[in-house]
Amino acid sequence: MAICWLLLTALAIQAQHPVFNFQKLGSEEGLNNANIFNIAQGPDDLMYFTTQNGIYTYDGYNFRLLDIDSLKTNALLYSTVGDNNDLLLSIRGEGIASYAPGSRRFVRRPHLQLNNMADQVLIAGSHAYLLSAGIRLLTVDLQTGRQVPDALAAGEKFNRALCMLRTSDGHVLVGRSDGLYEMKGAVAVKLPVAGNRPVHSMTQAANGQLLLGTTDRILVVSAGKVKEEIVPAYKTKSFTFQLGGEKSVDRLLADQYGRIWFTSYPDDRLYLYQDHTTYDVFDILGLQSSLINCMYMDRRQNLWLGTYSEGAYYLQNSFFSALGFTFDKGRLSVGQVHLKGSLLVAGTSNGCYAVNLANGQSRVLSKPDVIPDPVNNIAEYDGVLYYSKNSTFNLSPSIFLDARSAYKFKPVVAREFYPLSERQSILADAQADILLANGDGSKVMDTLISFPDYRIQVNRFLKLGDSLYIATSNGLYVYSFSRHKYHHLVAPELNYNINDLCIISGKLYAAHEGGVTEIKQRRLQRLVGEHPLNSVRRIRWFKNRIWL
Repeated sequence: MAICWLLLTALAIQAQHPVFNFQKLGSEEGLNNANIFNIAQGPDDLMYFTTQNGIYTYDGYNFRLLDIDSLKTNALLYSTVGDNNDLLLSIRGEGIASYAPGSRRFVRRPHLQLNNMADQVLIAGSHAYLLSAGIRLLTVDLQTGRQVPDALAAGEKFNRALCMLRTSDGHVLVGRSDGLYEMKGAVAVKLPVAGNRPVHSMTQAANGQLLLGTTDRILVVSAGKVKEEIVPAYKTKSFTFQLGGEKSVDRLLADQYGRIWFTSYPDDRLYLYQDHTTYDVFDILGLQSSLINCMYMDRRQNLWLGTYSEGAYYLQNSFFSALGFTFDKGRLSVGQVHLKGSLLVAGTSNGCYAVNLANGQSRVLSKPDVIPDPVNNIAEYDGVLYYSKNSTFNLSPSIFLDARSAYKFKPVVAREFYPLSERQSILADAQADILLANGDGSKVMDTLISFPDYRIQVNRFLKLGDSLYIATSNGLYVYSFSRHKYHHLVAPELNYNINDLCIISGKLYAAHEGGVTEIKQRRLQRLVGEHPLNSVRRIRWFKNRIWL
C-alpha cells in the first residue's frame, strides 16, 4: 500500500498569501537578553544565539547560557560555527577565539589576537576575513599574521564593505558600496555582475545561483551573468529610505523551495518573494514592526530571526504551499476540500470559499458569521457542487465564472449530504437522523434511520451496492435499501470515531482515530513505516496513492 501525506495549513483568502507556523521566543524559554546579534546551528542541531550577555543554546524547548571561562560577555560581538565544528568568537578589543562545546575548551586563535570590532568572521584557506559591516574589511594571513587593511575603504572614504559570503565552491565574495568583489587572498578583485550598484546582502540558492541584494532589487546571477532582476513590489508604503532615496534589500536568504526571504531598510519587517509576489510576513502573522538584527535558515529550511529588543522569532518553513482563510482576524480551520479542474472549494469552520488556483481569483460562497456557520461537507453531482451547512440563511444558488467554465453551487441545510441520483439524495440533519430527500436535498421524503442516542454525530456517507455505509462518532453503521433496516458493525477494528470512508481497488476503507481499517477483512493499520496513524481525518485515492 503506497501512502503519501497531504498537509493542509491556513492562509487568508483575501490576499492569497502564505502562512507559516511561528513562535516568539524570549524570557519564558530562558533567553534573558532580547538583543540578539546573530544565530547559527551547531553540528549537534542545537541553535546558538549570540547576545549582549553571552551565547545561548536552544534545544527546541529551553535556552541555556554557555559558561565560557575568560569570556567577557559584554565584549562579545559575533559567534559562528567554524569548519571544525567549534565556535568562532569575535571579542571586542581582543580578536578571535574558538570554543569547543564538547570539551568546553576556550582558545585564543594565533595571529588573530588584535584590536577587533568585527561583527562577521570568515576563515577560508590561509586567510581570515573580519568584517565590520558597513565600515571596512580586515584580512589576516593566518600563516604569517600579516594584517592587510581595507585598501578600498582607505582610498575611497564612502566605499564601504557591506556584506560577506563564502560560496559552496569556496570563493569569498564581498559586497561593497560600489559593487561585488572576490577576495583572492588579501587582494580584492571586482566582478562585473553588479556594476557599480551597492551590494547590501548575498546568499546562494540550492541550485547554485547567487542572489545579490542591491538598491530596490534582487539580482539573480548564474555562470557570472545576471539572469534575472527581481524588483520587490511592497504592498505597504514605507517612509524610511536611505540617503539618495533608495530602499536596500538586506539580510537575504533563499530556501530550497524557490522562496526568497529578505529585509529592507530600516530592516524592521520580514519580506517573502514567492510566485512573483512580495509578501509582508509580519503583516500576515499580525506582528508589530521590530528591528531585525540577523536572520538564519537551519538545515530543515526553517527561519530564525534575531531582533534588537524583542527576542527571537521562529518560522516553520515547509515544502508545502498553503491556502487558508481568515475571518475577523482569526484563522479558520479547513475541514472539507473539493477539487474540480483548477477550482478548489474549501469548507471551513465558518463559511465556504472557492479559489481558482490558476489565477488566484476567489469568491465567498457561504458568508462567515459572528455565530460560526461551519460547512460540513462538499459533494458533486451532475455538474453541481453542493455544500452542506447548519444555517438556514443564504440558501441561494450561485455561479463562479472564469474564462473556461461556469461552476454551479448550491447550499443544503444538513449535517451531511450525499446525492444518489437526479431525484434522490441522503442527508443527515442536526439530530443525526438519516433522511431520504429529493435530488437537491430541499424536500424530505422519508426517514431511514432515527438513532436512539442523540449524541451520535454523522461524519460521512458512502453507498456501495444495496448498502449505505454511515461513518459516525459511534463507529460504523450499514443501512440496507432493500430490507429498509440498519445494523451496527461491531468489531474492535471499527470501535472508533469514524471520520471518513473511501473505496480503493474495490475495497472499502474507514479512516478513524486509531488509523485505517479495511472493512471486509477487518484489517487495522496503525502504522506507516515508523509513523503512527493517529486521528486520520480524511482518506482519498489519487494517482495510485492513498492520501491521508
